[in-house]
Amino acid sequence: MDNYRVSKKTAEVFTIENLKVFTDCEPVLEYEYLGTVSKIFALSGQYEPLRNAIIQKAKKNYPTAEGIIFHFVNGGIDKADVIKFK
Repeated sequence: MDNYRVSKKTAEVFTIENLKVFTDCEPVLEYEYLGTVSKIFALSGQYEPLRNAIIQKAKKNYPTAEGIIFHFVNGGIDKADVIKFK
């Protein structure tokens, strides 16, 4: 972590319902993998309702979670890894 430098690809993630949300990126800090949640069926194919449904499932299944790393699959099952920072 000592040689980490801010660059053009550095960003701050949004926090939604007390979870740090990582989409198409990885956390820089070390973390512990808690588990994976998925959403097979969504009433809408829109990002926000799907994201919110997966966040709710993650919070229910992993109450100590601090972050969530999304993996969206076009035409497949969307899922997310639930994490806790070390």
